Amino acid sequence: MDKPGPSKKRKVKDENRQFQEIWTEKYFFVWSHNKVVCLICKNSVAIAKEYNVKRHYETQHPSFTKFTGELRKQKMLSLKRELIGQQAMFTKPIQDSETATEVSYEISQMIAKRSRPFNDGDFVKECIEIAAKKMCPEAAKKFEKIQLNRMTIQRRIMSLSGNISEQLSEKTKIIEFFSLALDESTDISSTAQLLIFIRGVTQDFEVLEELLGMCSLKGQTKGVDILNVLLDECSKTDLDLSKLAGVATDGAPSMIGVNSGLVTLLKNHLQEKNTKAEDLMQFYCIIHQEALCAKKIDFQNVMKVVVSTINFIKSRGLNHRQFKQFLDDIESEYGDLLYYTEVRWLSRGLTLERFLNLIEEIGIFLAEKQRDVPELKNPDGVDITNHLNVLNTRLQGKNQLISQLYAHVSSFQCKLTLFRSQLNSGNYNHFPNYKKMAEKFNKTVINFSYVKKLDILIQSFQDRFSEFKKVKPLLDIFSNPFTISVENAPESMQLEIIDIQNDEDLRNKFNEGDLLNFYRCIDKIMYRVAHKRSEMCQLIWFYLYINRLANESLEAVLRVATSKFEPNIKKIVSTMQCHASN
Repeated sequence: MDKPGPSKKRKVKDENRQFQEIWTEKYFFVWSHNKVVCLICKNSVAIAKEYNVKRHYETQHPSFTKFTGELRKQKMLSLKRELIGQQAMFTKPIQDSETATEVSYEISQMIAKRSRPFNDGDFVKECIEIAAKKMCPEAAKKFEKIQLNRMTIQRRIMSLSGNISEQLSEKTKIIEFFSLALDESTDISSTAQLLIFIRGVTQDFEVLEELLGMCSLKGQTKGVDILNVLLDECSKTDLDLSKLAGVATDGAPSMIGVNSGLVTLLKNHLQEKNTKAEDLMQFYCIIHQEALCAKKIDFQNVMKVVVSTINFIKSRGLNHRQFKQFLDDIESEYGDLLYYTEVRWLSRGLTLERFLNLIEEIGIFLAEKQRDVPELKNPDGVDITNHLNVLNTRLQGKNQLISQLYAHVSSFQCKLTLFRSQLNSGNYNHFPNYKKMAEKFNKTVINFSYVKKLDILIQSFQDRFSEFKKVKPLLDIFSNPFTISVENAPESMQLEIIDIQNDEDLRNKFNEGDLLNFYRCIDKIMYRVAHKRSEMCQLIWFYLYINRLANESLEAVLRVATSKFEPNIKKIVSTMQCHASN
């Protein structure tokens, strides 16, 4: 006969004992912070058991048995308030510290988005303290707890960037297709910085547009070097390169070289991974191409005179003061001239327009200074540069589709043809500044040199945007699938296009004007077709934020400044130990 085994020892947690509300008035005990606490002495008992609670009450506080009825109830409430007050003495400072830390994060986010120096945090805190002392002096000490020194701002932005990266990694798992935009530039410390942007779309046509990463190229910047950095960044976020639809670059040889450029090497890499690479679309930055086209008509003869005149007035202190006083005395509409900065796309047009608006005042001032500039009578370049500025402005900004961007370019090319035709016939209606100056200086002869400049500009646009003509049929289908001829569409799309064109609900949704919202309504079977028309993403030309920050801090600032994701500050604060500022 087998001997019975040793009985298992019963554990307290297995008894599932719970605090009873009746014990509060009967024994002066409450349930607080997962403990059974005595209201009288503030001690706790180990087990939520009535025997233990009763024994503690009868042995430690027998004098409280004299309280009965309403008096006992009032005593219990008084002790309860006392306990809550004592606990608040410890929890309130913690809550204040957490709130101060959250405020510190939100201010750091604003500093990054406004591209302000980290040192501005100290100035912001001084302003907050002054306002607090004047408006709510009783709470002024709370504002002193906010940490906003330079190093704290840097750490906060790094944390925010990390949280955004986590959100980006989660989003990239659900995108159906994506495109990449790459821009390599050299910062003030002679370090080559590679910016990588991603624009993806989910199955519900939710568009994602974020900074994927910023990488420093310490050595050479050949195509193979850029490819290695790009693949490393893609692996960090687990990007599936089989979903890559297009690549936008700045057009540098290291990017587009036929044999060893980045795009060629990337296609070879995709083929090695058994991924279809021939459908990968390659484009150059649209705004960059427009800026290069504009450089073809530099109007050097005009700009040389304008820049030298502006420098004569503005770079000499006495001349500048006298010129501004002169404009003030005659109550001129403008108070000063504008410097010309070649690297800024809109600078030439704005400088020329301001110069032309003040040309009479400039002539009078230069005559007083005995400086004769006969070339001031030549008004060439102002109007066409203004037209180029309008195009450049339309191409800027987020949330524009490639079809919309190319429509702006195509429209401008048609305008150039019209401008050329009108100038040839002496019609200056679309060149008001030229017309005004020509009438003033009795210039009636047709300016064929101006017409020649337009010929150069027309040819430049045709050459630089020739790649878009190859995909224009796809752009037309995407921008308006209801007007396209089915016979002219790719055979793989024809049946789906017929279904779309004969669906009245889809036609009504399209007429509402939101193109992406229209494609969200398309049946899932048609999804891939619809996306094929939108896979060429907006080409991003990002103006590099140049300073002397460490690479990690610079990348964090860029990510926080450009991201559409809202950092989860409460989550960040909950994982750290908060301290008040010293």
